[in-house]
Amino acid sequence: MDGKHGCGPDCVRNESRILRERKDSFIVLPNGGIISNKYSMFSIPMILGWTREEHFYKTPCRQKMYKLSSIKRFLRKTKSVLSVEQFNLDVDFNPWSVEEVVPNNRIVVSQDVADSKENIPIQCVNDVDEQVIDPLFEYHSKRIALPDVDMNLGLVSGCFCKDCCDPLTCLCRILTDDAQDGAPDVPDFGGYHANKELKSIYLHGLYECNPCCSCFKSQSRCGNRVTQEGIKVQLQVFRTKDKGWGLRCLHDLPQGFFICLYSGEVMRDQEADRIGPSRGGEYFVKLSLIEIVEQKIGYESGVESLEESKPLDYESSLSSVSSEESLKQSRKRKRDMSNYDEPSSKKTKNHDDNNQLKNKDNFVMVREHLVRSKKKQKDKDVDSNEESYVIDAKRRGNVGRFLNHSCDPNCFLQNIFSDTHDPRFPILAFFTMKPVKALQELTWDYYYEDDDDVFECNCGSINCRSLNSTVNEEKKS
Repeated sequence: MDGKHGCGPDCVRNESRILRERKDSFIVLPNGGIISNKYSMFSIPMILGWTREEHFYKTPCRQKMYKLSSIKRFLRKTKSVLSVEQFNLDVDFNPWSVEEVVPNNRIVVSQDVADSKENIPIQCVNDVDEQVIDPLFEYHSKRIALPDVDMNLGLVSGCFCKDCCDPLTCLCRILTDDAQDGAPDVPDFGGYHANKELKSIYLHGLYECNPCCSCFKSQSRCGNRVTQEGIKVQLQVFRTKDKGWGLRCLHDLPQGFFICLYSGEVMRDQEADRIGPSRGGEYFVKLSLIEIVEQKIGYESGVESLEESKPLDYESSLSSVSSEESLKQSRKRKRDMSNYDEPSSKKTKNHDDNNQLKNKDNFVMVREHLVRSKKKQKDKDVDSNEESYVIDAKRRGNVGRFLNHSCDPNCFLQNIFSDTHDPRFPILAFFTMKPVKALQELTWDYYYEDDDDVFECNCGSINCRSLNSTVNEEKKS
């Protein structure tokens, strides 16, 4: 148990000395945290004086910590530069793993694809052919709305927490739970675990704390603000043998860990249709709102949770809330994430800030308007793309564009709401759905249908839909 001898800043007094001695190996984040472009972020606690045993950690002052909650209290009390997300109690997880691809003039395409726009440089290597990154590609860490797209930025409601530890009182975490209202129980109320890992997919959206929140203004290390803190691991773009560019991490990643966003140009679906023939649709991600009639529909079959050492059945989860038609509306290599539903508009108690109430009422009205519009379209049996939007990362985007498809993926895409609560414009964020080893390619399921030669899959997995489709056709013939 922490604090037996009155733990305080003196317990971590060696942190500043070690950081000074190895200053070239560490990167200081805007929130004061520490990551590295040389070490795995999970090994930094040991470098700064902690000891990792099989089932617990020992602090620099030799206190044993068996729970993440105890570690978090210790870090807060001692004002350590470390974050609880850098600790992992899984005995099978290797915090020291770092695989280095030896750079030389033959394989290094770029020392930093991100052009200094991420926390850590992202190297690009190629030992397969002579290809380089598209010279017309511009790196943008955040999405860019085209001139005719209004994403209602700032239409958000905040919380009054100091550090958002309690999911029962944090208004933002309550919004995450409200979004699943009417669905089977989703584990881990309020989204992220104590160490900021995401153990289940929140198909109706996860609401992070935002600039309107008290925890944001006080610059606390909020446990409900993950994707906004940027990339914290050593990613590398590399050339694959048969799938073009791919993405991997140079060290092991635990299950449920945030990797990066999927950023690009946000445009209307009509604009995507117009430029598709010339630009290609291989970097399209379609944003859409699930149709709602009088109640929440779909979702009865439930969401598979990410249990310890059990990968998420992402395919069955997604299909439980997506209509068969919406899944088949993919263009050539079009990624369709139609996962959005209408959160309930439960009134939050003791909300004494008029501006906060106004913001909350505003975004609830936006949602209700969208739901009514969808219902009206459905009743009239009119096919309208008025509220359909697409993200295109071909010309302007971030490292998320390099994740390839797999029918047996190790990552999933989560809808995040932080800069706007407009359900048409979620932020798309990649998380690991199972532990990932160093240099293992990071992949996700584009959810293509292998019909009419729309998609030719090269993922090579045993359950590859393209392969199985070919086998079935051969059996029929």
